[in-house]
Amino acid sequence: MFTPYEQAIVLAEDNGIMVFQEPPKSRFSAKALRINDTMGIFIDESAFENDIERRYAFEHELAHCETGSFYKEDTPFVECRRMDYRAKKRTVEKLVPFSQYVRTIIDGYIEEWEQAEKWDIPEWFVSIVHNIYANTRWDDVQKLRGNVNDI
Repeated sequence: MFTPYEQAIVLAEDNGIMVFQEPPKSRFSAKALRINDTMGIFIDESAFENDIERRYAFEHELAHCETGSFYKEDTPFVECRRMDYRAKKRTVEKLVPFSQYVRTIIDGYIEEWEQAEKWDIPEWFVSIVHNIYANTRWDDVQKLRGNVNDI
């Protein structure tokens, strides 16, 4: 049986993304790269405290590949932020689908640590989940105050 992290690696490789379980030659612990039509992810597994952190980092880099959101070291800051936002948004949608997000709140998981445990994500990532859904699904988030069945 594979862990969620191992499943993500298998999925990436099945989709033609090369995975290198070694430190990237950059300041990051994980990095997605595209050279011509070939994509790859470098990840320094020893840089992460646990599988949850490791999986998040890998899924985030995989999201860069899935969305084509790549940038170079000398890319302007605003463009880097735009590409990184796309990857974060894809990571949120993959790790915490909106229906699961809503169900968790309805079920009374209010504290960020509770939500992190429920969603099997790093606690610091919970605020990103809330921000992404507030920015992209605002109308649906507002319905949580009304009739939840409309979502």
